[in-house]
Amino acid sequence: SYEEGRLVYGNRIWVDPGFSINPNYTRKVSVLGAEASNLRFGEADSAVRTINAWVASLTRNRIPRLVASLDPTTQLVLVNAIYFRDSWLFPVKEGKEESMFKVLRYLEDEDLSREVSVNMMSVTEDSVRLGLFKFNDLDTYEDLLIRIPYRDEDLEFQIILPNEKWGAYGLKRIEKILEEEVNRDQFH
Repeated sequence: SYEEGRLVYGNRIWVDPGFSINPNYTRKVSVLGAEASNLRFGEADSAVRTINAWVASLTRNRIPRLVASLDPTTQLVLVNAIYFRDSWLFPVKEGKEESMFKVLRYLEDEDLSREVSVNMMSVTEDSVRLGLFKFNDLDTYEDLLIRIPYRDEDLEFQIILPNEKWGAYGLKRIEKILEEEVNRDQFH
């Protein structure tokens, strides 16, 4: 697990003792900080308690029960857990006025998007003008990146807004770009 300020995360692989993992896979996931441990899934209730205790400890009991049950024939469980809590560097006010928000949903080529009414957060124009929130055009990707800093200035909330011209494929396109960058950085 990793802890700096209020960000804690961990990756764990539990493997039944009768099951073996390819050593190349173990080596690659160790780059991501994943630990591998043996766990007897035949004792399903005990295995559930072990996994939930690890997640609860890591997330400071914010996630006390991730796994409800396991089949006794399970051979491998991969778990990622994250705990994060911080305040914005520049406070954001919860909006009292409702605004329309578009929820994107595509099924194959069919646009099933809809608009819903939600309370919005807001900041002052001065905050934006002073550069407290950063907006960047991602020239290569033709999308917009919004970065909002947390009090621990090493951390920021990043929002990537796909260019509307990509329609149903905007988010999938961004996922593919990010996945390629992670793979390039982590495994090469």
